Amino acid sequence: MEKVNIRELLGPTILTRLPEQAEPSHIDTETLEGKYVGLLFSRAFVPTCFRFAPKLKDVYDKQRESGTSFEVVLIPLDSSQESCDEQYSTMPWSCLPWGSPEIQSLKKQFAVTTPPVLVMISPDGHILSRDARLGVKDTPKDFPWKSVEAAVSSSYSFPPLRCKQTVL
Repeated sequence: MEKVNIRELLGPTILTRLPEQAEPSHIDTETLEGKYVGLLFSRAFVPTCFRFAPKLKDVYDKQRESGTSFEVVLIPLDSSQESCDEQYSTMPWSCLPWGSPEIQSLKKQFAVTTPPVLVMISPDGHILSRDARLGVKDTPKDFPWKSVEAAVSSSYSFPPLRCKQTVL
């Protein structure tokens, strides 16, 4: 399993909503260390993102209520600050500031082409899943969905490839 440093991955600060403040505040990324972290790559006004966020919120709330140290960080793929702000206003978790250089780096590192994508990172920094959406949708009880990709890929079986050797 690949291991990452959350501060190097996300930069020094993220935005979060503190209960006593109406506007998001910058907090140190180190507050995520030692917790399960979900990196949610999402874009406002994309129907699949719009439908996925409430499902993730339900799982997020249940995990936190049960005492699990679980945080989600929105990685906004929006084309404007306004659409990013609109999307983030509906979410209870943290967010990378729109336009952060880390967004493009993360998008490339995790090969994100079509949102939503949920990358799960363990408390010790290991990448558990590069896309845990199916876990949230189909098996929310199996948090943190570290075997989602293995289960998905093993559910498809392909016949062995048979090649004829051609003599020239």
